[in-house]
Amino acid sequence: MQVEEFQTIHRCLLSLDRSLSFLRRKRLGLHDKRLVTRINGIKDSLLLVKTNLMQVGRKLGLIERRYSGTAIELVKDICFDIDYIHSNFKSMSVDLLEGQVDLIRRMLASLEGNIPMTLLELQVDVPDLLDRLPSAIRAEIAQDFAEVQKCYEVRAYRATISFCGRIIEVALGRRYYEERRKLQPSVKAFQIGQEISRLTIGQIIKRCEEVGLQTAYPGLDAYADLVNRIRVSAIHHKGARLFRPGPNAARGMVELTVEVIKDMYAR
Repeated sequence: MQVEEFQTIHRCLLSLDRSLSFLRRKRLGLHDKRLVTRINGIKDSLLLVKTNLMQVGRKLGLIERRYSGTAIELVKDICFDIDYIHSNFKSMSVDLLEGQVDLIRRMLASLEGNIPMTLLELQVDVPDLLDRLPSAIRAEIAQDFAEVQKCYEVRAYRATISFCGRIIEVALGRRYYEERRKLQPSVKAFQIGQEISRLTIGQIIKRCEEVGLQTAYPGLDAYADLVNRIRVSAIHHKGARLFRPGPNAARGMVELTVEVIKDMYAR
C-alpha cells in the first residue's frame, strides 16, 4: 500500500535523476544561464520533496510515539539536508548535488523501513476526538480506537469495521442517556442503562430518534445507520457471498465513524 506523499516524493526524485543525468550527459554545470528553467525545476522538486515530508511528519504526530519516534527524527534529518542543499546551491557542482540526492534517497529508504505505513494511512486524531467526549465514555472509546489501529495494521479489516460499530454503539448510547436525562431528570442512570444494555445499534438509533436527536443533529441517524449496515454486512453471514472489506472500505468506515462522533459532540 502506498501513502500519497511518498508517491509524490518518488516522482520528484525521478525528475531530479533525469535532470542531473541531462546535465552530466551535456557536461553542463548548475549555473549555466541557458538552463534557468531546468535549474528552477530541480529546486522546485527538492522543495516539493520537503513539503511532502513535512506533511508526513504532521501525520506521524497523530500516531503513538513508540511507533513513530524514529520516523519523525528521520523526517527532520532529510528536511535538514534539503535545506542544506538550498543554502549551498550556488556553490555546488553536479557531482556534489548528485551525492546529496543519493544521500536523501538512502535516508528515505531508511524512513520507509521505519515508518508505520498502515497507521499513517489510517489518520485519526484520537486526542481531538476524546476531548469532545464526556469523561464517562472517554477511556472506553480510546481503547476501542487503539484496537481499530491494531486491527488495521495487521490487515484485519473486518475486525476494524466491527470495532467502529462498537464505538458508534457506545457514543450513541451515551448521547441517548444525556438526552433522556434532559427530558426526564428523575429517571435513574441504571434505568437508562437497562433500557439500552442489550439493544443493537439499529435499535439504539430508534431510541435516539424518540428523544429528538435526529432533529438536533440532522443526518445523525442516517450516518449511524450506514455504519451499522456496513458492519452487519462485513460481520454477519447473509447469503452465499460474504462481504470481504479491503483497506479502502475499512478506512472509509473509520472516517465515517469519526464524522458521526464529531456530529454528536461538535465543539
